[in-house]
Amino acid sequence: MRIWYNNVVDTQRRVLEVQGDRVRIGRDAHNDLVLHSPYIAPEAAVLTRRGPAWEIQVLGMNGIQLGDEQLSAGEQREISSNVVVEIFPYTVSLELPRAEQMSQDAARRLLDNQMAEVLGALHRELLDRMDLRRGLDVTQQNNQDYQLRLERHLESIAAQHPQLASSDSDLIAHLAGHALRDYMLRPAPASNANAQEEETTQAWSRIVTTVPEREKELDATSRYLAKVLQIDGSESAENIPKIEEGFWPAWQELRNKIHIEFRGYLALRRIKKEIKDMVFGYGPLEDLLRLSSVSEIMVVDRSHIYVESQGTIKNSGRQFISDEIVESIIQRIVGKVGRRIDKSQPLVDARLSDGSRVNAVIAPLAVSGPTLTIRKFPERKILIHDLVALGALSSDVAEFLRAVVLSRRNVVVSGGTGTGKTTLLNCLSDFIPAGERIVTIEDTAELQ
Repeated sequence: MRIWYNNVVDTQRRVLEVQGDRVRIGRDAHNDLVLHSPYIAPEAAVLTRRGPAWEIQVLGMNGIQLGDEQLSAGEQREISSNVVVEIFPYTVSLELPRAEQMSQDAARRLLDNQMAEVLGALHRELLDRMDLRRGLDVTQQNNQDYQLRLERHLESIAAQHPQLASSDSDLIAHLAGHALRDYMLRPAPASNANAQEEETTQAWSRIVTTVPEREKELDATSRYLAKVLQIDGSESAENIPKIEEGFWPAWQELRNKIHIEFRGYLALRRIKKEIKDMVFGYGPLEDLLRLSSVSEIMVVDRSHIYVESQGTIKNSGRQFISDEIVESIIQRIVGKVGRRIDKSQPLVDARLSDGSRVNAVIAPLAVSGPTLTIRKFPERKILIHDLVALGALSSDVAEFLRAVVLSRRNVVVSGGTGTGKTTLLNCLSDFIPAGERIVTIEDTAELQ
């Protein structure tokens, strides 16, 4: 992006070339564009790329002038190329980068944005049809007749949406791809009592209007793609990275070989799942919470949801349809553990029933929209020999730590966020003899 700017008392225009998807403007030296004036806020505005478009959000109390419109702090607008922004006493002209031939990743991001817009429109129409704006009757969420009526409404609404009219469109194929990918990433069947109980309480997550013949076709297509991606038939967590990395290139080759009726069925299946997740569950976080490979979920804003998987942080490719939905999901999460979050208490730390830790921030503290972090509780207890196998410590150090605990020496475990302090403390506590009394001065939900 090229930015031209000048002070109103100075006729000389200056130009700045900037890279990236986020450009900060303000008085402080850490900004990308530094405007030297006491009238300029330390952070006056921020430009953010969302797919192919750019948005400007006002951060400074004095506001800005965007063309003929005056914007106040907190407001945001989509902007076009060559737009003039007045941040007194500066005039700033933005020369946005021209649209070039998009890569497959960029094209997929564009389709993700279109998908979010369509889902938002369908969701709003469903709320009106079923009178859900006043709140959801939780006693109905696992009622099969209620679920059937809801899904039939979605079919009717989707049939009337102009962007879903053609079964041969890129958007339909993209929705179908998401449905197939979601099917391949589905978790293994519940094997313990707690998991089975959770599955029962989330009966709403099942699609009740499935067609058996199409489901067989879905299963066969999934098995074919698994062979293409060289995935074995087990429900191993090792298969997840292979699917995440290889699915979309493989789908690009396969999509045109799938008949249009099946693509339309998969697209509608995906729509039903996405909308039901928003109405009854945690929206786009539902699948991420179920993936055993994901250890942390970070919602930076409605368009960017990052995950930590196997020690690596990456963009999940998922997004919320609006800030309002993000905030409603946050309310749903913290409400289930007896906490509340609102403008008078915009920051909440909580713990879910499974021990996962949650941190949520909403306006006025969150200036770019609500943010949410969920650090998931590990499904399997990590033992000292696991740390040795992973190379976190040697067998000699493990034996030394065992001797330290058995001889009742003092141990200090320190480290930054997410470095494994509680994991190591759990391993050390395993060395304590069964007949000893243990007094904990810590939240015991994490100690196993």
